[in-house]
Amino acid sequence: MKNKANKNFQILHEKFGGQQLLKLFNSKTGESVGLLPETGGMLHSLNLLIGGKIVSVLDCYSNEAELKQELRNSFKGSNLFPFPNRIAGGKYEFNSKKYQLPVNFPQENNSIHGLVFDKPFKIVESKTSDRKVNVKLRFDSNGNLPGYHFSFKLEAEFVLDESGLKVTAIATNTDSVMIPIGIGWHPYFQLQSKVDNLILSFQSERLYKVNDKMIPTGENLGYSEFQKPKEVKDMNFDTCFDLSNGEGKSIVTIFDPVLRGGLSIWQETGKEKLNFLQIYTPPTRKTIAIEPMTCLPDAFNNKTGLISLQPGKTASVSWGVTVLSKAKRKKIIH
Repeated sequence: MKNKANKNFQILHEKFGGQQLLKLFNSKTGESVGLLPETGGMLHSLNLLIGGKIVSVLDCYSNEAELKQELRNSFKGSNLFPFPNRIAGGKYEFNSKKYQLPVNFPQENNSIHGLVFDKPFKIVESKTSDRKVNVKLRFDSNGNLPGYHFSFKLEAEFVLDESGLKVTAIATNTDSVMIPIGIGWHPYFQLQSKVDNLILSFQSERLYKVNDKMIPTGENLGYSEFQKPKEVKDMNFDTCFDLSNGEGKSIVTIFDPVLRGGLSIWQETGKEKLNFLQIYTPPTRKTIAIEPMTCLPDAFNNKTGLISLQPGKTASVSWGVTVLSKAKRKKIIH
């Protein structure tokens, strides 16, 4: 194991089977972030100090064999680009040209969760200071991805400081033509209790209806169910919510009454930011996916939230995770 240390914050170089595991580590608190650069710049693990003890708040793959077997089914912690969620039939048209993406979710006949989740990213920057540690990863495409014949540079920057984790995705058009992009992430959160017993809140005024293949129908419904903290109970989610009325940050909170603590998951909102939120509850009811996205599912076709990036231009979006403050915990409890 190699260490790059500076006071409280360190970068640890470990192994996850045959690939490198980067760990951003706060030696003062024991908090850490685990990254798998060779698997799409994956956010593999996140351990935060809640109620005086370190809690693993992300569901992750237990070993490399499980990752290889399950990645394309669960996409846990995956970096979603050039589109999050689904493209109907993998088909789309852009600038009067038709494209066919790989249909990697045949049960729905859809292309799902982008094209970089299994691609190797390079470590291009790593820094420690007395206040934080950050790592930047990069993937370059020369236009040879199947069904997406555009050149781009995608960077993922991870910062761990005393407030928690911040993730920034930075996409640059290195092509000579405009390119379509959507950006998203796919973390599954867990606390001590099952999802049913968690208290959830988020600010959205509408959700998008989908068909039996999880493609938006063009209809939306008013929604205010969790604007105030409320138990999830038997609610099932595989739902996209609109956050476009916000400017700055939108926050999802999850609180565990047994742990007496929880998380704030924030995402940037505003022009060409993370104005969509996908929430998913897996059948096990042990975790809940909180997925920040810049666009609606099937955005290459419906264009809702799609970013058309000009040559040489960059799109940058951030999201992150902090531990619920004492004031927010009291507000939820009471």
